[in-house]
Amino acid sequence: MPSLASLTALTQPMATAPDVLPQANPAAPTLQVVPDAPATTPLATAPRSPEETRAAMQMAAGTISFVLKNLKTPGQPWPTELLINADNMVSTPEGQALFQIPVGTTGGYARSTSGENYRLTITDDSSGAGVTFDSATGLMTNN
Repeated sequence: MPSLASLTALTQPMATAPDVLPQANPAAPTLQVVPDAPATTPLATAPRSPEETRAAMQMAAGTISFVLKNLKTPGQPWPTELLINADNMVSTPEGQALFQIPVGTTGGYARSTSGENYRLTITDDSSGAGVTFDSATGLMTNN
């Protein structure tokens, strides 16, 4: 069985020269990990194409409707309203965050008088294009 000293020597940095056997070099400098400096300049955001904007609106509407469905208590009506804060985060009146709609869009929510169904609309402010999710049909349509 190898001695502790011989095992320790195997874990030390090695120095080699031509025709010389490697040997432990306790004076070798140790490597230090230097973390990357944090970015100080924000990255520019490229404008989205109409297709990317529509896809982002569809994803937001689909996610909001999915989360709403999972939060809904069976037999209870859908929320009377949804709220949007300054960061475009959509939430229930009770404060449950649902999902963030894309920057440059506007959200709309209308519940049926019975409270059994709702329509969620997200519209691009610059083009007027939008998407609507209808809980009665479970379908998302492009406007």
